[in-house]
Amino acid sequence: MYGQSMNKRLWLIVPFFVVVLIAFRLIWIDSNQNIHTVTAENGVIDLRGMGDLSEDILLNGEWKFFAEEFITPGESSKRVPSLIQVPADWQEQFSGNTSYGYGTYSLKIYVDRDDTNIYRLYAKDIVSASRFFVNGEEKVQLGKTATNRKQEEVDYRPQTLQIESNAGEIELLIHVSNFHSLKTGGIIQPMKFGEWSAAEQSVFKDYGWQLALMSIVGLHGVYSFLIYFLFSRKKDMLYLALSFLSVAISIAIADDKLLLYFFPEISFAAWSKMNVIVYSGGVYLVVLYIKALVDTVEHSFSKWERYYYRLLGIGYGILVILTLFSVELDVLFLYALMLLIPLPTPFLMYRLSKREKGNYLFFLLAGISLMSSMIWGLFKAQIMPELPYYPYEMLISLLLFGLFWFKRFYMETEKSHSLAASLQEEIHQKDEFLANTSHELRNPLHGILNITQTIYDNDQDKLSHETIRNLETLLSVGRQMTIVLNDLLDREHLKDNKLQLEQQDVKILPILTNVFDTLKFMKEGKSVSLEHSIPVQFPNIMADENRLYQILFNLVHNAIKFSAEGVVHVSADVQNRMAVIRVADEGIGMSPKDAHMIFQPYKQAESGITSTGGGGLGLGLSICKQLIEMHGGTIIVETKENEGSTFTFTLPLSEHQQQQSYIPVPDTVQQKLKSLDSGTSSASNATERILVVDDDPMNLQIIKQMLKADGYLVVTCTSANEAIKELERGYWSLVISDVMMPYMSGYELTRELRKRFSLAELPILLLTARTQQVDIQMGFDAGANDYVRKPVEKVELIMRVRALTNLNQTIVERIQMEAAWLQAQIQPHFLFNTLNTISALSEIDPEKMVKLLDKFGTYLEQSFTIQNLASTVSLEKELELVEAYIYIEKQRYGDRLQVEMDIAPVQVEVPPLSIQTLVENAIEHGVLKRPEGGTVWIKVSECDDTVDISISDNGLGMEQDLVTLLQTDTNIQAGVGLPNTHKRLRQLGYSGLTIDSIPKIGTVIRFSIDK
Repeated sequence: MYGQSMNKRLWLIVPFFVVVLIAFRLIWIDSNQNIHTVTAENGVIDLRGMGDLSEDILLNGEWKFFAEEFITPGESSKRVPSLIQVPADWQEQFSGNTSYGYGTYSLKIYVDRDDTNIYRLYAKDIVSASRFFVNGEEKVQLGKTATNRKQEEVDYRPQTLQIESNAGEIELLIHVSNFHSLKTGGIIQPMKFGEWSAAEQSVFKDYGWQLALMSIVGLHGVYSFLIYFLFSRKKDMLYLALSFLSVAISIAIADDKLLLYFFPEISFAAWSKMNVIVYSGGVYLVVLYIKALVDTVEHSFSKWERYYYRLLGIGYGILVILTLFSVELDVLFLYALMLLIPLPTPFLMYRLSKREKGNYLFFLLAGISLMSSMIWGLFKAQIMPELPYYPYEMLISLLLFGLFWFKRFYMETEKSHSLAASLQEEIHQKDEFLANTSHELRNPLHGILNITQTIYDNDQDKLSHETIRNLETLLSVGRQMTIVLNDLLDREHLKDNKLQLEQQDVKILPILTNVFDTLKFMKEGKSVSLEHSIPVQFPNIMADENRLYQILFNLVHNAIKFSAEGVVHVSADVQNRMAVIRVADEGIGMSPKDAHMIFQPYKQAESGITSTGGGGLGLGLSICKQLIEMHGGTIIVETKENEGSTFTFTLPLSEHQQQQSYIPVPDTVQQKLKSLDSGTSSASNATERILVVDDDPMNLQIIKQMLKADGYLVVTCTSANEAIKELERGYWSLVISDVMMPYMSGYELTRELRKRFSLAELPILLLTARTQQVDIQMGFDAGANDYVRKPVEKVELIMRVRALTNLNQTIVERIQMEAAWLQAQIQPHFLFNTLNTISALSEIDPEKMVKLLDKFGTYLEQSFTIQNLASTVSLEKELELVEAYIYIEKQRYGDRLQVEMDIAPVQVEVPPLSIQTLVENAIEHGVLKRPEGGTVWIKVSECDDTVDISISDNGLGMEQDLVTLLQTDTNIQAGVGLPNTHKRLRQLGYSGLTIDSIPKIGTVIRFSIDK
């Protein structure tokens, strides 16, 4: 419906517009017909009695002409001159009707004798070379006139001569030659004559219009180029810019040839070639521009249309080539191209004008006005060259074109606003959808993770190695998905301004250590190392501890993800009261375009497609930027493709630095802490020894006071390494460790301790400010028994500590009772055989019987003494039991049992029944298994800091599987002796038993005790 209405409007508007243009042109022609025309007759033009000559006189009419002869002033010709019409082609003056030839034009101009005015003679288009003589004086020469082509030099640029009358008479001689223009020759444009002052105003009026139009069109071309290069790299804009510049240059070339006026050094040959190339090129570019506009609207052209435009391009290319090598062909090809090129223009404009609610109507009218200007320009050059320059059609074209672009800009702006509003709505819906989806996915995801973790923890002995690996992969992927879901929720909270910061003095180094510890297990399969150069003394930062962890985690994780190998390095310094933190990697880097948009939500670099760690949603860096800006900082990225990236962000320093939290604890503080640690409590919990590890002495003091009030014996450490050394010095009921510590985090400390102590032997309670599922899982995976969220609440801490210490005390009592029960379970055949031996000796050797009874009594006394329920006894007491047991066994087995003892004189405490159990094992399960018996070696040696105890035998030995089982499992049919001794040694802080055994060769069991 709209299309039919638009067609009707076009059929009315276009003809009306054409009529208006023609009417304006005719009115202009009529108003400029006041040029006086005095016809020359027989080579004379009489202007006497005309009075004012302020208006130009056209020197048209009959001039005298001397064909094939150059007549100089004062020289008479032997020939009778012919008469020639000026302006006109001189073909009739030469045989063969050719334009090639030479000759002399002669005209006498009579003015009033008393007239002293200075006159102006304006000549244009005298083809191809000319030489002017006025009153016998040579005035100017254009090109070089000659009698042959070889000597002739072409130049027929417009020329203005200033002349004076000689007693009311002006004699004008013009030498003209043409051996280059095939179509025309001679004076082919009217020559104007008038007073200098008035005529000069008229000339400069025409020049002014042409200069104004040339400047306006040229400026349009310049800003079109700027739009193309700076904003829109589209073909239509490039064609438009080139069209404007071509039209501007064509204005300077055509009509009064202003280009030659301002740049006289340009040769006429160069001008001629430029005229053809630029003028026809401008028309061709306009067609290309319209074609590009149609293509943007309809996106399709028929096959013949495409062929036609290709032929136009080929034709224009041929024209350019021929023009560069020949001037003679310019006019022919110019007119041919001028007829061929514009043919599709009205059709294309009509197609455009029917689109987009009439937006292209202005463009159609602008094109019509431009075409009208070109057609009338050709008409003026050929039919009425005496008319002045007409600028209005070009001005109307520019005005309409400006309206077209303003309307198009307005419509595009409206469209952009509509699209922006629609996009904002879609973004809002997308964010809402993702937020809802993340909420809905959390519960099933946690269910999947919990079930998977349960299977992984409880059924490992029933699963194959490949299945276990698959479960680990499933857990890793699930935790990664949890991070993504948390990012989505954070994004929604940031967008709705619901996220609140809890800023306080925080230390960056413990947080970074924790981040490294967390990500260490997320870079499997990559040769990427995590390093930092942040000093321990680095000042406090005013930040939300959880959010700072999130920022560092996202940046380091991003660096790992886009790095297959190399180093991820974190550094920090202070500039202008701001902490400047840099995260640098040696990964694949980004292009400048990617770096510019990398902080936008849901945006990723194109290299993310080929990243080494998966793409993700592109939220991590966006959240980092928003969190940093909420803290009052900034973030930038410096990157090069294939060379890595460096993310640099700033955070404000704390106004009140707690330096003691960032420097090694002074000796005075350490001594004070030690003095507090050495104090014992009279409460019932005084036997429970708790080791608290935190790099902040203030936190240590607070926790110590909480636990001390409940009767616990508390020892504090300010680093993980110090805690490991402290654990080697004795028995501990519980370890409480902060997660975020420099150099070695609480996770890493937990993993180190679990290499020596099981969950039951040494409970570990972690203090963490982060309670995300992934952080809690990290702690449990490392081997923690429980966790408490910081800041610590006293009631919660005491309850959790009490539960863990009670568990530990129960385990200790069980192990001690197990040891006592072990010795209480004296096998019946051992008593029966010992009593039989005593009975036999009563008849054979009563003295030995008495000694055996004494040793047997000692053995029974040491076995059932109440001291066996204590954690340690003296080495001397333990050896008394061993010697009694050996004496009894030697009396029973005689020479089958040999025992050698090498005991250093040392005073140490050992677990009760530890050496005796090992000796009994060597005798019963070692040497006595051989028919011939064997030897048991007992050695106690003193080292620098320890006492080494070893029991060796040359018995049957054990398989390696049994050795491993004895050191790890208590529920074995072989008994509880060795495993129980191993556990009691580890519980006391020692490394436990070391068993080396070779089947049929023997066994060596050793352990070490601190002095």
